[in-house]
Amino acid sequence: MLQALTRQVSPNFAECELTFLERQPIDLAKAIAQHRAYEACLSALGVQVISLPADPSFPDAVFVHLVRDPRPTISSLVEGWRSRRFLAYRGMPGWPYRDWSFLLPPGWPALAGCSLVEIAAHQWQVANATIEDDLRAAPPGSFCKVDYDDLVRDPREIMHRIAALARLGWDDEVEAAVSAALPLSRVTLSAPAPHKWWQHEAQLAALLPQR
Repeated sequence: MLQALTRQVSPNFAECELTFLERQPIDLAKAIAQHRAYEACLSALGVQVISLPADPSFPDAVFVHLVRDPRPTISSLVEGWRSRRFLAYRGMPGWPYRDWSFLLPPGWPALAGCSLVEIAAHQWQVANATIEDDLRAAPPGSFCKVDYDDLVRDPREIMHRIAALARLGWDDEVEAAVSAALPLSRVTLSAPAPHKWWQHEAQLAALLPQR
């Protein structure tokens, strides 16, 4: 089952910092009601909602969009599909693979008969189009884009940018963490390699715009 991790609206929501909008009155009761309606909608769609308690220390948030070359990203999605470690839906009627991994995009039944590369490419395209649409509607200054290769090459510089955006403090512990090589993600299936995606090169060339 797909899960969603949410957090209740902070009781200090009305005291959030504004760096990109003029201060306006915030109706806390309305914000709480809207958040409950959002969680109810997720539940109605079959998502298991895991709701964390409100944290007065964090009344608001900013957004970081991590951008990566789609070719290795899609290749990693294919690897994840084949591993069956990231199943989101099981026993889907009429679906030739029976189970579904990762994001379930609108119109997914039309992907029946497609290769895993085509399915993963569609997942990537839908997810990124949705992110881009949402960011266009977000106020300027409430988000930043980070290139994956830049993060791997110079994590210290990139994390300084993110910390400045979020107005986070910087101490010796953070400095030590970002000055060393980044560890592998706990969900990594195989070690990263610059040309690992080449095994799907021909299919990806037909699905993605030429670079």
